[in-house]
Amino acid sequence: MDAIVAALTTAFNGQEVRVWDGPVASGDYANAVYIGYDADPEAAEFIAANGLQQWDGLGAKKRAEELDIVCAVLVDFVESDTNSWKATRDTVFGIFDTVGQTLRANPSLGQPPPFVAEIANSRYSQEFAELQVGESIAVKPQGRIVFTVHIKTRV
Repeated sequence: MDAIVAALTTAFNGQEVRVWDGPVASGDYANAVYIGYDADPEAAEFIAANGLQQWDGLGAKKRAEELDIVCAVLVDFVESDTNSWKATRDTVFGIFDTVGQTLRANPSLGQPPPFVAEIANSRYSQEFAELQVGESIAVKPQGRIVFTVHIKTRV
């Protein structure tokens, strides 16, 4: 997770995109990438990753390991001339594309071979989230892509 956070922090340097390591209690949630969190504050539990290890060949000296790290891109509704979801979708998928390009450019993330990281799956949602503003609740539209970074390595 540390390597993904570091790579994406560098990739988004100078842009209005925050890279968060896991869930955050407070802060600016607009245009954010979360590593180890699906950006759903209503979830009963925050699953950060799933893993699997198995023996890699005879002799039981090495183990193949696969990790699935839960991640998300979250963008507040982007106002446009037509006031449609298109501008929000374009922003969400633009950020997601940068995540994909970053992993494709350096799939090892600086780790020793045979480490490989890639986006395995994703799901896009257009949703309304409640936001506490003073003593009242405001509803804010947002776009969210929940995705998995799949890692294969050997330990």
